[in-house]
Amino acid sequence: NPALSAYALRFLRQAGDFATVDDKWAPRLQQWLTQQQGKDGEWIAYDCQRQPDQRRTIAQTAEIALDLNDAIAPIDAASKQNVQRALAYLTTNLGRADSPYEIAMIALLAERSGDTVLTERLLQRLRGLALQDDAKKGVAFWSFNGTTPFYSWGLAGNLESTALALRALLDRKSVV
Repeated sequence: NPALSAYALRFLRQAGDFATVDDKWAPRLQQWLTQQQGKDGEWIAYDCQRQPDQRRTIAQTAEIALDLNDAIAPIDAASKQNVQRALAYLTTNLGRADSPYEIAMIALLAERSGDTVLTERLLQRLRGLALQDDAKKGVAFWSFNGTTPFYSWGLAGNLESTALALRALLDRKSVV
């Protein structure tokens, strides 16, 4: 699973700040992830019948590219090129990215890649998707309909989407 592998790469690299992590495996994992990337920059996600799933491909591509970008500091030239190819794919397919989860992931990736125009455009869309909790004045959340690359749905998907949306807004020091 490419998304899970990219997450593990980022998690273990970040865990190195707190614990001893033998990362001799990391270059092979990065190479494997690179080999899984499609010619257009995407990491294809499949449905349960092993058919390509366009919507999940967008979320998975954003997740993997962001994890690769955050796992490798400073990012090497080859990984940076893979991240840029992924961002180009995501930018081309922005019209298909309609969930706060996808939009927040792409905004985080765009921000880390230095594309301030795209970042602001995505954050504006994200602000527009915020929902107000009528029972709790001043409380906003982002609803997610579907499954995340890690198969969260329902309340868990909403929590994950809200966390990503807030992360994107706070990384940019933007307000809802």
